[in-house]
Amino acid sequence: MLKNITFFLFLLASTYAFSQKYVIGKVVNDASSKLSDVLVLNTRTDEKVWTDGDGQFIIRAEVSDELRFVRQRYERISTKLKPEHFDKGLEVQLQLAPADIEEVKLGFRATGNLKKDVVALDKPAKVVALNTELRSVMKQVPNELPTTNKPPSAFAPRDFSAGQVDVLKLAVAAIGLIKKAAGPEKTTPNYSETQAFYAKVKQSVNLADYEKFGLDEYAFEQLMVYADKNFDLAKNYRNNFNIKVIDGHLKQALKEFLMTKKDSISHS
Repeated sequence: MLKNITFFLFLLASTYAFSQKYVIGKVVNDASSKLSDVLVLNTRTDEKVWTDGDGQFIIRAEVSDELRFVRQRYERISTKLKPEHFDKGLEVQLQLAPADIEEVKLGFRATGNLKKDVVALDKPAKVVALNTELRSVMKQVPNELPTTNKPPSAFAPRDFSAGQVDVLKLAVAAIGLIKKAAGPEKTTPNYSETQAFYAKVKQSVNLADYEKFGLDEYAFEQLMVYADKNFDLAKNYRNNFNIKVIDGHLKQALKEFLMTKKDSISHS
């Protein structure tokens, strides 16, 4: 009798385990080399995992779910899952992001020839002529006072509203002051707005405060994603940027983030 009950429980647990859908995959670069520490995000469930030293990962998902792959210095891509991905696995290739080259502006460089250098510094003839004409017009004084179509005040009809408070204008002005004090309306940011906010945070925060906890630049990006999910940082502060408040939220989420990453590595 005990053997029958044990077999039934084992069968029930196996049925539940197989009802969960998982996708197993591998991430490589454009040279087909394995990429570790790639963030894999299921955009439907917000579940996140990282690839191991062999570039492999496993994540819960369903058909038509979108997986997003993020790694520093690589282009971020998204893939929609198809039925064959659950049978044969998924292989993703990330391309290196192009490096931004700063624009070089060429200023004036003296040649040593005074005549040529003076001519180069002169304003264009059209600009000089226009400025001269404008100054001439501004100096002119009108010969006659401009005429108006208003009757003299002595013959104007009586204004019964004089000295009265315009309640409608007062209410509109009060509403405007309330909206101005409340700040811009908080809306959910799109992908581009979120990435721009992350870049501004990286430029404004003191990364040295996080490096002493073992976070490099890429790990700090992961912390931003984690803190944004918990505190809606991009939604609340992208239009009202306050680095002190944002830094406080990041440090508040740091301890839990380190525990989450530690658990993720131990389960890999």
